[in-house]
Amino acid sequence: MYSAAAFGLLILSFVVVKDVTCANGGESSSHSLTCTVEGRNSHPTDCTKYVECIRVGGKLTPRVGVCENSAFNPATRNCVSFRDTACQQPRRQARALFEDNAFSYMCSEGKDGFFCADCKTLINCVDRHAYKLTCVNGDMCAHKESFGGGICYPKEPAECTCQEPNSFKEDLYDNRKFFYCNDTSSDPVFYECDEGSAFDAEKSQCKNKNGLPECHRSGVFADINNCTQYYACISTRNGWVQKAFSCNQSNLMYNDLTGACEDPCTWQVGSFACTAEGRYPDPKDCQRYIECVADEGGLKQVRRSCPEDYSWDPTARGGVGHCVKASTNTHCTPATQNKCIIPDGTCASAAVATAATPAPEPTSPSTLVVSAELNVATTTTEAAPTTPPKAPVARRRRLNRRLNN
Repeated sequence: MYSAAAFGLLILSFVVVKDVTCANGGESSSHSLTCTVEGRNSHPTDCTKYVECIRVGGKLTPRVGVCENSAFNPATRNCVSFRDTACQQPRRQARALFEDNAFSYMCSEGKDGFFCADCKTLINCVDRHAYKLTCVNGDMCAHKESFGGGICYPKEPAECTCQEPNSFKEDLYDNRKFFYCNDTSSDPVFYECDEGSAFDAEKSQCKNKNGLPECHRSGVFADINNCTQYYACISTRNGWVQKAFSCNQSNLMYNDLTGACEDPCTWQVGSFACTAEGRYPDPKDCQRYIECVADEGGLKQVRRSCPEDYSWDPTARGGVGHCVKASTNTHCTPATQNKCIIPDGTCASAAVATAATPAPEPTSPSTLVVSAELNVATTTTEAAPTTPPKAPVARRRRLNRRLNN
């Protein structure tokens, strides 16, 4: 005996059968079926199958599908477990051959139905199991309400077809995948980015999802936003491919020149030590300069900043040095070993803390640096910018006069 719900579903099944009939009145095949309504409909003689009536060239064409280890539910137009329908499970049914665990995440919420994984892949979710169907020929995976969800449909949707010649397009459903169009209306050729990457349609390249810089040439480069990480740019005929890596120790940084993770505190280019009193350009930053002042302990080294839009010109004022407009300064070329910026305070031998607001100079050195070659004791501290944002008006005017002199 059927339950009331099952009996109602059975009656509905007989009603929907009217959308598909057998032309010969007996066993049906895709050639003997006649469609009257577009959509995914019940099969006239087998409740484990369904018939997709697809409009091709103005004519409805039937296509038979099979519910793997399940039955077709005409109410929802999808495959469901036998326990949820009045359909009797056959005593002998071939083991499902198309279950694909790679797409099980699409069925993890327990919702049955047909879903598009990408432009060429249709997933049939049944009782948390994923069955993969590949769209062949010119069919693409489209979502259509008349089919109750995803369907392999000719030349639809437009986002999965070639609209422009010689172009790359991102897959409509999966940003790791993309396709190439040789010509308008040609068959797209599909590709897939590596795990952890996504296709950037604007740049026509696979880019790491961590936001790595875009590739312009082949090689291995430090990530200037975080030099403990680096990435490889690989040129292929389909565009650039990026692969990300990390130094195996957090205190190491990748050196573009040597191609290895190194201790940045051993990089000597751009280092500075006071040898005499005076003002000197910061070898790493054109906006900064260094004051060397003698005290009882030797030479105190203070790093200062020019105002915004100004930089230090060591040739100004007869070689004494002065802050000048950065746009006119041609006498500063910062020395860098690579693109990496070593955060202030990283190295104990050159600890420098950036000051955001005015602060008095420390009365005692926070870090003592001894120059082995010159045997001169120096200290390194950080001074506030010479024109803090909230300086009094009168002081700003005096400073502007000094800068313009």
